[in-house]
Amino acid sequence: MSDFDFCEGLRRVAAAVTAAVLTTSAAGAASGAERLATILVYHRFGEDHIPSTNTPLTDFEAHLEHLASEGYSVISLDRLVTAMETGAALPERSVVITIDDAYRSTYEEAWPRLRARGFPFALFVATEPAGGRGYMSWDEVLEMDADPLVTIGHHSHSHGHMTNFSASERAADFERAAGIFEREIGYVPEFFAYPYGEYTLSWAAALEEAGMRASLAQHSGSVGRETSAGVLPRFAMTGFHTSLDRLKLVLGTEPVLVKNFEPADPVLDVADNPPLVRFEVDELEGDLGGLACYLGGERAEVVVDGRTVDVRFGGVLPLGRNRLNCTLPRGGGVWGWLGVLLYYPGNDD
Repeated sequence: MSDFDFCEGLRRVAAAVTAAVLTTSAAGAASGAERLATILVYHRFGEDHIPSTNTPLTDFEAHLEHLASEGYSVISLDRLVTAMETGAALPERSVVITIDDAYRSTYEEAWPRLRARGFPFALFVATEPAGGRGYMSWDEVLEMDADPLVTIGHHSHSHGHMTNFSASERAADFERAAGIFEREIGYVPEFFAYPYGEYTLSWAAALEEAGMRASLAQHSGSVGRETSAGVLPRFAMTGFHTSLDRLKLVLGTEPVLVKNFEPADPVLDVADNPPLVRFEVDELEGDLGGLACYLGGERAEVVVDGRTVDVRFGGVLPLGRNRLNCTLPRGGGVWGWLGVLLYYPGNDD
C-alpha cells in the first residue's frame, strides 16, 4: 500500500469514522444499550518485576476459572467483528481476550493456560521489538499462528507514540510492519491495536482504508452495536486492575448510548486545558441522577441539564494520556460505562 493510498483513504472516510465514534443513531438507539461483548487486554504474565503491565499468574488463573465456571462465552475477535459487520447474534455473555506486545511470557505462561481451556485470543505483535530480549521470536509467533485458537494482530512496527507522527510517518511505519509480517508469517493481519491505546479519528479512518477490519484502543468500555470498529474499547487487566473483583465489575458493564460527544477527537490542543467535555445521553438510558465521572481515580464535577452532560475538571490535565470513565448504575450489578481517551501531546511515557 503506497503512502498516497494511505492518505487518500484518510480523506475519504475520516468523516464517517468521526460520526461513528462515541455516537449512536436514532435507529441504533431503538435496540437500547445492547452489549455484544467485553474485550479484555493483557500484556505480561507472571513478570512481577514490571508491575504496571503485568498480570500475576494467580490472578490470571482466577480470571480463566471464573470465565469457565460462570458460563461466559470466550469468542474470537473475528467472531465479534463479524457480528458487528453482519448483525449476527452472539452469546449473551461474550468475552474477547486480547494480548498486546508478544512478550515471551505470553508464549510461556498465557498460551498454555488459554489452550488448556480452549479459549481463543488475539495476539498483537509490534514488528520492531519482536525477537528481542523479553519478546517472542518469530518462530514462536509462527508456532502460535498455527493454533486455530490464536489470531495474530498488527501492533505497528516501532510501537511509538504515533499520534505525534505525521500521516506519512504513520503510513511508512504501517507499511514497514506489513512487509515484515508478509515475510515472517505470510500475510498482513487484519486487526490493529493502537500502541498505548493512543489514536486519532483520522488515523482510524486511514487504517480502515488500509484494510484493517477493526482497530483496538485501551480506553475502558464494552462493545455494543453502535460501537465504531475503528476504535474498539478494551478493559485493561494489568497493574492495579488484576483482581477477580475487577474482572467481575467489568463483565457487568454495558455501553452508554450517547451522541454529540465533545471533544470529537481525543488528541487535544494544549491551549485548551482543561477541556470542556460535553455529551448527550439517550432517553433510553433513563434517569441520570447516578451518573458519575472519574479521571485518574478522582471524581470530576458532572452537571446535567436535561439529557446534556458537562464534565468539568478542577484544574489542568496532565500532558499525555488521560482516561475519563463515566458510570451509570443500572441495578443488579450492571453498570453503564463510557470510557474516553483525552490526550495532550508533550509527555510520552
